[in-house]
Amino acid sequence: MLPNPYPEETLYSLFARYNMYSGNIKSNHTIKDLFGVTTRRSTADFSTGIEKLLSRNQLTELTAEDLIYNHTATPFYTAFIPRDRVEKLEENMLRGTGNSINTAIGINASSIINYRYLKHCRICIKEDQNQYGETYWHRVHQLPGVFVCPKHNYPLTKLNKQLYELKQKEFLLASTELLDFSNEPLYSSEVFEFLTSFAKEAQWLLENKIIMLDYNFYREQYISILKEKKIASINGRVNQKKWSSLFLKSYDKELLKLLESEISDQGNGWINAIVQKHRKVFHPIRHILVIMLFTKQLKDFYYADHRYSPFGNGPWPCLNPAHSCYRKRIIRKVKITTCSTTKRPIGTFSCSCGFKYSRSGPDKDESDQFRRSRVINFGPVWKEKLVFLSNQELSIRKVALKLGVDSKTVKSQLLLVSNENFKGKTINPIKLNENREIWNNIIRHNPEMSVTELRELNNTVYMWLYRNDKQWLSEVLNKKVREFVSNDKVDWQKRDKDSLNEIKEIITNWKKCEKDRPIKITKTRIASKALRPYLIISKGDKLPNSMKYIETVIETDEQFRLRRIDWAVARSIEKGETISNWMLLRKAGIRSEFITEEIINSIENLT
Repeated sequence: MLPNPYPEETLYSLFARYNMYSGNIKSNHTIKDLFGVTTRRSTADFSTGIEKLLSRNQLTELTAEDLIYNHTATPFYTAFIPRDRVEKLEENMLRGTGNSINTAIGINASSIINYRYLKHCRICIKEDQNQYGETYWHRVHQLPGVFVCPKHNYPLTKLNKQLYELKQKEFLLASTELLDFSNEPLYSSEVFEFLTSFAKEAQWLLENKIIMLDYNFYREQYISILKEKKIASINGRVNQKKWSSLFLKSYDKELLKLLESEISDQGNGWINAIVQKHRKVFHPIRHILVIMLFTKQLKDFYYADHRYSPFGNGPWPCLNPAHSCYRKRIIRKVKITTCSTTKRPIGTFSCSCGFKYSRSGPDKDESDQFRRSRVINFGPVWKEKLVFLSNQELSIRKVALKLGVDSKTVKSQLLLVSNENFKGKTINPIKLNENREIWNNIIRHNPEMSVTELRELNNTVYMWLYRNDKQWLSEVLNKKVREFVSNDKVDWQKRDKDSLNEIKEIITNWKKCEKDRPIKITKTRIASKALRPYLIISKGDKLPNSMKYIETVIETDEQFRLRRIDWAVARSIEKGETISNWMLLRKAGIRSEFITEEIINSIENLT
């Protein structure tokens, strides 16, 4: 029976130990025992026919996934190949013969030669013999680009011969007799320091099942980082000369030669292609070199959000002094372009009130978000306020001060507004009647709401009527104000009771509204789902029972993160996925700085 593998032992090493324990004279007999055929070859990095291997040999609590992802080099390569290729690789290892593995992982298309030297660490051998009575081939030591033991920071010693120089079906048992420790490699201190870091990152890849979403996943992350470094334009065009220069300054030529990733002083080949759109994969060594240049450690690269944000993270403030949401963060999108002269990023921000402004970046601190370089469009709300103030017998200077512009702008905009009012318009009568009916219905169903609150219910219709039927709109709103003043007193006790019942129903059905991802339970979100949202937002002091209930159901940031963890676990179970804690956090959208002990305990309990 096949022995249980040691921690991080390669399948090749496991087969070699079985070959010795079985007493088989020929390796063919061992292959026949393991797979039922004699046509399999011995390989140090990948193994095929694992399904047949498991059916013929009873391994305690080990699955095909355990063998593939814990005892072969698979995770080192699958981190950098898209999911469709990963599935082909897994299928080949389960049931195939191994003929297309190198093609699937991109080795055949790479200029990096796939040397097949077995390697070992002098200190690991002693530790293995003390603990197990024998040593074995460690998985991380056999990876390409790994020349130092990540556990002991000690140079690896390799066999004098490559595997292909030996018999194809021969299994070499790990032992000190095979290795010449008197000829251990020597590296410069700078190269050795990097090789040690590289080995630790390779080990991290083996321990974390990284998923590459598509061919351009890494390219997009690299471009975002290069934008921050001003090596790529806003549109993603890379200055290849600067990029190559940065790479050459970061790495020693001796190191690049050792890792078979040299580039010329002018920069060409793989270093250019890795930041271009492509339908090919690149060798893990080269991806790791690029990532370590940017973030030193791979986990920092995968955990961080690399989106290019020269204007910070939204939402951004409306800077219209005439708007009720002035300086409030309600703008959710920014359009980024490049200044043709300074090459600096230009952000354009558009508010629902019609006010549109831009400013140059990048922002130096958060206060820059309240700065504007140019107003592109003042919008109807600003212009309405302009007309109102100009009729209040205020000086031009005071009007300008209240609207956040200079006197010259006030004069020019008053002239434009005057021309707009006299400009002839052709209005679609069907649309006119439709919008009048919509607005009348809004007023009819919300008699207690102010004009500002009504406008927020359907700003689009209000703006259309303001631009095309202003006189009718003014008459309707004036009539509404008069009626509101003469109305009898509202029964707030009954309204509070009705509102409480409605809110409870909203909370009961909350999950039905969450289609793709969980939605945080907040007062504003609850109000948005209510029939009369203004009551919750503006009249909360008159609805004590409703407000008291809302306080008991709204979520803190921490509670919402824990609920997202529950959701991510449920989705993974539903899809039959097995993912690491790191991928679970990513699926739940929780950044590293928000990971608390409670979140970690929750993950452990759920998984």
